[in-house]
Amino acid sequence: MLDMKKELFTFLSNFIVFLFLFVALVFCYTYFFGVAYLEKHILVATFFDTVLSVYHNFNGFFIFLF
Repeated sequence: MLDMKKELFTFLSNFIVFLFLFVALVFCYTYFFGVAYLEKHILVATFFDTVLSVYHNFNGFFIFLF
């Protein structure tokens, strides 16, 4: 049970780190290219596409990074 809690905590921390990196990347794009460069529907579609592709390609790989 302790190993499962450790793996769950590791997965959640990695997920939060990658989420913040994605948000930082979006803010960098809007800072350098302007707000009109990224439209909302493209941004939302890219976010969900990124989440689905990470889940599909790695399938929980980030649990075992630490």
